[in-house]
Amino acid sequence: MKNKYICKKCNKFVASRSDDGEININPKSKKISLKGKEFRIVCKCGENNSVKIV
Repeated sequence: MKNKYICKKCNKFVASRSDDGEININPKSKKISLKGKEFRIVCKCGENNSVKIV
């Protein structure tokens, strides 16, 4: 399980996950949505990133 999520396009911080399962999302993201067990986060550069809850 990843602990830090970085945008593939611009290499900026998108989200992080702590050991107790808490997810911290960059507040500068354009759009954050939840679909089932997956967060979809749109970075400032426009790239879609996803974080799955396991």
